[in-house]
Amino acid sequence: LSSDNVAELRLKSFLNSFTNKRYYMNFRNFEKKYFLFPLNQPYDEQLLFRSPEFKNNFETINLIAKNLPKNTELIVKEHPVNPGMISTREIKKIKAKFNNVHFVNPNLNLYSLISKCLGLITVNSTSGLEALVHKKNILVLGRGYYRDIEGVFKYENEQKLKQDLIYIKDNQEGFHNNKDLDIVLQKIINQTFPRPNHFPDKKTEHYNTLMEALEFKVKQLYESSIKKSL
Repeated sequence: LSSDNVAELRLKSFLNSFTNKRYYMNFRNFEKKYFLFPLNQPYDEQLLFRSPEFKNNFETINLIAKNLPKNTELIVKEHPVNPGMISTREIKKIKAKFNNVHFVNPNLNLYSLISKCLGLITVNSTSGLEALVHKKNILVLGRGYYRDIEGVFKYENEQKLKQDLIYIKDNQEGFHNNKDLDIVLQKIINQTFPRPNHFPDKKTEHYNTLMEALEFKVKQLYESSIKKSL
């Protein structure tokens, strides 16, 4: 606990993961229209560095819930790696305040949830990319690498959030900008260095690998800028 700044969070989430189960909805027979909100982990650098204003999942769920269009529901899926990062006490508060907010088992297949949703709301999770691949509209709250794709809805303020959710509900054509999506996916692939799932030894390889990765990225950016100037 003293040497790991997230150990206490992990311990609390482990305990919450047992008591949260009693509040999970049975999605199998769910037929209502809904938006999907998969949670980031609250200590994830995606939140802490890129979108710290949305690092509190409890507050973000409240923000979305009070701006849902009429006759729609919100399904919240905890992160499968660390379920329980939103506490049982917070879930009880949300469900007492909003009768159209539901929590589902974090181990549910994400595709099954995406395939039936009106649209997906995310801070900057990779679930947003999966929804785009399946031609679903997404609304991005935070700052992420796919936020600027044309056709992606972006959070600017609460009023626009409400307007965008109504628009997505009433216009179910879906997302079809495959060209820009392919460019973003290609950039992600190109950023993998030196190979997928490579974890250098912290004592012997870490700094050399970091230096090589930085050199690789600078060279890549330089070559890209030369091509654009031509």
